[in-house]
Amino acid sequence: MRKSIKLSFTIIAVLILALTAAACGQEDEADPASNLANTTNTTAAAAPVQDLSPTKEEIAADGQSTVFYTFQDDADKTVTLTAKPERIIVLAPEFLPVLYELGGKAVGRITVNASPVPEAAEDIQQLGTVGQVNVEQLVALKPDLVIGSTTFDAKLTDLMASNKIPLALLKMSSFESVKEKAELFGIITGNETKAGELIAKIEADMAGISSKIPADQHPTFTVLNVTPSSISLQRSNTTALEIGHLLGMTNIAEGMSASPNSATSAPYSMEALVAAQPDFIFMTIHGAQDKGMAKIQQDLEKNPAWASLTAVKEKRAMVIPADKFLTNPGFNYAESMKLMAQIVYPEIFG
Repeated sequence: MRKSIKLSFTIIAVLILALTAAACGQEDEADPASNLANTTNTTAAAAPVQDLSPTKEEIAADGQSTVFYTFQDDADKTVTLTAKPERIIVLAPEFLPVLYELGGKAVGRITVNASPVPEAAEDIQQLGTVGQVNVEQLVALKPDLVIGSTTFDAKLTDLMASNKIPLALLKMSSFESVKEKAELFGIITGNETKAGELIAKIEADMAGISSKIPADQHPTFTVLNVTPSSISLQRSNTTALEIGHLLGMTNIAEGMSASPNSATSAPYSMEALVAAQPDFIFMTIHGAQDKGMAKIQQDLEKNPAWASLTAVKEKRAMVIPADKFLTNPGFNYAESMKLMAQIVYPEIFG
């Protein structure tokens, strides 16, 4: 009898221990947050979490740099530079002066007519014209960064990817975008401080001009974009229009219907010009200057209605420099603003 009782107690004890172990296991499973917290704390102590977007440098486990800089271009594409670029090709001409102003240099560029070319870049290899790039020569230069235009160079995306060449598609259509590109190029060239100083000076110069503009005057204007084959009125998104707005001017084409193939322009109409009678008519020539002037003479000056425009009669219709108002002037933005201010407010700016 005693043996039987003793055996029963033994069985009960074993059962109790088994149930206790099961309960502990269930308790651990029912509290995953506690386990996750412990795991997180352990991981954090070993490798702190870092913000990697964008980053100027990623460090591998052996302490070697794996990425110099990662950024989003204006085509919403991620561009990764594994090292500081030393062999840069510039296909978008407005970025060449910005690059050289910040101490960078290029190994190739396109041939341009209107855009300024830094003296140090005059003799580097030319790879064709806007939209017509010699890709064989480009690839042969073995660039570690190609700076292109969102408008003309997106077609190179697949070719550059297949050759493992970083392609950044950029645009610079406003002063705000000048500031953004100055920061980007400052990082690429290692001259971030200089980029910041240049932008600060430009902003101060532009503020000085703005402070002198009469608050009660809002002259009207239009910008005609002239090519060898067409003339259009600019509605938005151009340097000349932005500077005009900064000077308190009103664009007569802003409310016009957009062209079928361009949301930023309206079809040219002499009737619309006569009806609006803008105080100023600015013309920017896209392409060869002589061909643009021939187009102006043929389509504008030979039209009898042109002479009836007040801006023409009072000599306020003029061709303005493409490198200052058609191509974004970059770090010369304040100079372009001052030039237009001298035209519009000669009694103030001379």
